[in-house]
Amino acid sequence: MASRADVCIHTRMAASAVGATTMDRTEWVAAHPRKPEIHCCPTNDRNRGLKPDKGGGPNPRAGNLYGQIAGWRPDGGDHLAPGFAWDPFVAAGDMFDSPGGPAFDRSGMPW
Repeated sequence: MASRADVCIHTRMAASAVGATTMDRTEWVAAHPRKPEIHCCPTNDRNRGLKPDKGGGPNPRAGNLYGQIAGWRPDGGDHLAPGFAWDPFVAAGDMFDSPGGPAFDRSGMPW
């Protein structure tokens, strides 16, 4: 049986073992100031399919070489709810690569 330290060190593998939603390499998370919405930046995953969890989550394409900005909204607008919906906010490409550091201004405009 894994110890608490093992789970902390190997969180991604532990999450995959219990069927949690996986994501590509994520950097930064920002909370919308006016509505129950979170945005994050799965920057890219050149190793998708090579690691045990095989990626997944809000990834709109088989290979994620450029990254994206994804959002999620909790069911019923309640961050304590057990479910949520993914929102593929924007997929990066040749001219926009590996996004990171999302933020919202006071009015809710994403940056």
